[in-house]
Amino acid sequence: MQFSKFESSLYFQLAKIMESECSLRASEYETGIRAGYFVVGSDDDPINLVFSFPLKNDDCYFTFTDGDVSEITKEIASIQEFNETKAHLCDGHTVPTKNKYFNDSGWVSHLITIPAIAYEDLPNTLEIDGRTIRLHLVIPLSANEYNVKLKNGYDELLDYFEENQRDIVCFNYA
Repeated sequence: MQFSKFESSLYFQLAKIMESECSLRASEYETGIRAGYFVVGSDDDPINLVFSFPLKNDDCYFTFTDGDVSEITKEIASIQEFNETKAHLCDGHTVPTKNKYFNDSGWVSHLITIPAIAYEDLPNTLEIDGRTIRLHLVIPLSANEYNVKLKNGYDELLDYFEENQRDIVCFNYA
């Protein structure tokens, strides 16, 4: 797969921030949306950063995971597609998922939030090829977590994460 200058620059900036020298793997889906991933963890504990490539807008969605990257890449691409074609998704929004892989693992929705929730050195924006790209962390939510968000709001959900020492990298719901 050939990458545009913009796509290559996005990957290189993310890899530099994460201090990763691992190669990018990516997929393109029917709608033209692309998403990719690279390893940011060690060989004995591989963690992947999965992210979308913005097309027309300036939003990039990403997650850290130890799950099946082919399935998670599809889901991140679908979030990017939703943002590109239906509604802008930003900090504090939740997006239900009907993805079988996610649902079978106990996840019913995604929280869109700020990058620093996962990694404090990740900025909210990156300047790439004359564009200001907004970074959005995607965290899968269980039914209970989703209900906390719906009933009590975004801040209460973040407090719930902290109180329960919520691991945002481990894919399988515990």
